[in-house]
Amino acid sequence: MFQSKVLQGALAALAFIESVIAVATSRTDKLKYPAFDAAMLKAGGYNWAAYPVTTGSGYNLTLFRIVGDQLGGNIPDTRGPLLF
Repeated sequence: MFQSKVLQGALAALAFIESVIAVATSRTDKLKYPAFDAAMLKAGGYNWAAYPVTTGSGYNLTLFRIVGDQLGGNIPDTRGPLLF
């Protein structure tokens, strides 16, 4: 699915950490990505986190992960990550 083994490992580690603890959206992320924050509020108030990534070919990307439901509880990881 992913060509980068580093990206695969990073996503797996994040999924594990976030499955153990509830993660709330940081104030820094809300200020840095206001459009994404507005979209998550409109969708129902989901908690999310942003992860800057540099690919092996030098592209700088930001991955957004929905990490909690409207009440701050964890979302069960039943299907794995979805990248657009």
